[in-house]
Amino acid sequence: MNQPIGKKIQEILNSSGMSISEFARRISRSPQNVYDIFERDSIDTGLLATIGNVLKHDFFSYFAAPSQKEIVEQKRKYRVTIMLEIDEDDKVDKVLALALGEQVLKQLKR
Repeated sequence: MNQPIGKKIQEILNSSGMSISEFARRISRSPQNVYDIFERDSIDTGLLATIGNVLKHDFFSYFAAPSQKEIVEQKRKYRVTIMLEIDEDDKVDKVLALALGEQVLKQLKR
């Protein structure tokens, strides 16, 4: 996750339209404690589950391993173009270029 969990909670709360006071009441905390939560880099999982239920948001998804679909999409974003110049008369260069191309493709498929 790129953003500390507290900041993400604050972002989702702000977009929900719920007031700090109402949110604090629903998670059985004081408004000051809510502001402290916004500053946290980590949080107890029980509290995070409660916050997620109140805000109707799955905060645990930020910590899950990416799905196969997400991995494929990410790889597409980082495609690499490699250009090789090959002398038409030199068969050795052609063979090396093909072998290099195969190795690059194997690495990109990882």
